Amino acid sequence: MITTEQGRELADVLDMAVRFTSTDLARPVLTTVQVSAKGGKVMLRACDGFRLVRIEAKHKGDLEPTLIPGDAVRAFVKAVRAMPRSKATATPARLTSDKLTFIGPTGYDAEIRYRPADMTYPDLDKLIPKLGRKKHSEKVALNADLLSDTTALAKKYGSRVAGVRIINGPTPNDPVTILWQRLDDFKATAVLMPMFVQWDQ
Repeated sequence: MITTEQGRELADVLDMAVRFTSTDLARPVLTTVQVSAKGGKVMLRACDGFRLVRIEAKHKGDLEPTLIPGDAVRAFVKAVRAMPRSKATATPARLTSDKLTFIGPTGYDAEIRYRPADMTYPDLDKLIPKLGRKKHSEKVALNADLLSDTTALAKKYGSRVAGVRIINGPTPNDPVTILWQRLDDFKATAVLMPMFVQWDQ
């Protein structure tokens, strides 16, 4: 079980992850968010087939890797954000292997039950390029909507984001890595697949 006294913080990281999920029911595993926790570190992973994200944040508790349906995550985020920010920030929340609970004042409580997906989630960590390359491609093409949506997530967190770094691979066909980090040890890594286009010389 994952617990936090900052319910809105949990909703924020879940919201960030669910934005990277697919809505294609033909690939049901990609419609879920994988959540795990150990030693005070929570890891969230999501992928829609064109981009992926891995988020690391600090919350109490331990949880074996669990696949939460995207609809359940969105319902939880909506319930939390229905509460005025001043109240939601300091309101406890819990995440277990079958429900998301938000313990707010009367009228704002929310309990979202879900059935965890019984599927094998792809090992997204293997798809994240290793950094530290000395050679990087000078040109790379990215889908404008995907890039805009991804960088907008960093902007959404405003002054809490310490910086954003965009790293392209050694060739125009290699994935592009986007990193952003907050001052409170929150870290996120997004990977976007490039578009295959012929650049004008």
